[in-house]
Amino acid sequence: MAHYLIFKTYKMKNLLTLVAICLFTSLSVSAQYKYFVGGQLAFSSNDAESNFGIKPNIGYVLNDNMVLVGEVGFSTSTDKSGVTDIKSNDFGLGLALRYGWKAGDDAFVFIAPGVNFGNGKIGDIKHSNFGVNIRPGVSYMLAPRWSMTAHYGSLGYDSVKHGDADAVGTFGLDLNMNTLDFGLNFHF
Repeated sequence: MAHYLIFKTYKMKNLLTLVAICLFTSLSVSAQYKYFVGGQLAFSSNDAESNFGIKPNIGYVLNDNMVLVGEVGFSTSTDKSGVTDIKSNDFGLGLALRYGWKAGDDAFVFIAPGVNFGNGKIGDIKHSNFGVNIRPGVSYMLAPRWSMTAHYGSLGYDSVKHGDADAVGTFGLDLNMNTLDFGLNFHF
């Protein structure tokens, strides 16, 4: 009798394991490609300055037209136009809602309204910033789980506070080449 109960319990555990695997697989298939992780890379350089930035991000696909993206940014730049080089370092957080439409089978063209917060240091002076911007971009599926994203330009409002000085707000359209960035994303 004891052997029969052990055998029956063993079969029941296998059955529950099989049901759990089937349930997990069906949930995975139905939620396929709802999330992605990746990042963007930005760089520019000329005789007067050089800039480098990296923004790891995570995204969630809300529906066919909207994607919510959160990012953390790190950047560094060097201003070489003066007698001595002035280095700056920045850290920021951002949240954007990409709203767009499919352009063919693999491309997604979007505008991304978003907010960002940051702080950093230029030389020995600390600064903080807040911004509300709209950035256009495109995402292209390279393979079933991989996509490439690019942004260029920005329209919006930015407020920057340097040291103890008052915050300075700026509204405008920025089409400078330092607004160009590229990213690679892995979807799951």
